[in-house]
Amino acid sequence: MSASKKLSWSRYVQKLKNYNSELDLIDDITNEVASDFQEYYEEYCRKRDIDLNKLNKQHQERIGEAYGTNNPIDENEDVGARQEEHMTEEEKELYNSFSKLFKKIALKLHPDRIDKNLPIEKQERMIDTFQKANKAMEEKKYFLLLDIAESLDIALPKNYSLQIKWMKKQIAETENEIKGKLRTYNYKFSEAESDEEKDILIEQFMRQLFGIQLNND
Repeated sequence: MSASKKLSWSRYVQKLKNYNSELDLIDDITNEVASDFQEYYEEYCRKRDIDLNKLNKQHQERIGEAYGTNNPIDENEDVGARQEEHMTEEEKELYNSFSKLFKKIALKLHPDRIDKNLPIEKQERMIDTFQKANKAMEEKKYFLLLDIAESLDIALPKNYSLQIKWMKKQIAETENEIKGKLRTYNYKFSEAESDEEKDILIEQFMRQLFGIQLNND
């Protein structure tokens, strides 16, 4: 690998890590504030004598669309197999190269291979790292596998051009996902500093969800 390509590869790895860290932070924020938003929403309706249960029953289909409950997941469906079936040849090649990397990691960290004479704390750290690697492989967060492999002195896959191409696509997708989450009501609620701002947000939410215009909106 040329010095310029290595530098470019390193930059994309770091950029993808940063975007994923930002996405994780936004997810944490929205998850933490979800119950606060729901509580404020219900209290808003109580104060204004709005029958929320009645609205929910009248607009079940719209609520299902908003909360994604109209299309339940088939628990018997093999998601991994379905994803692999729709991979391009390049994606399959990349997946296979990181699958080999994961197997090398597993040779060192799999619970069945850990030396039981090692201190318990070290064994637990190794198992935790293996679980993170396993999750990274399942979610195709290959950049996490790179960090783990480097920490174990395992040689990284050499298909750098393919990795860069994949990372560019992942960066674009993650950036769009971040933009979408920043537009959610939970995230906007986390940024609201006054009751007035929260009320406006609730009114916008109810207009979008139920198609109703409140008198004080």
